Amino acid sequence: VHPVLMFVGFILFSGE
Repeated sequence: VHPVLMFVGFILFSGE
C-alpha cells in the first residue's frame, strides 16, 4: 500500500 494513497484517502475523507 502506497503512503500517498492513504494520504489522499485521508484528505478526501477529511474534506467531506
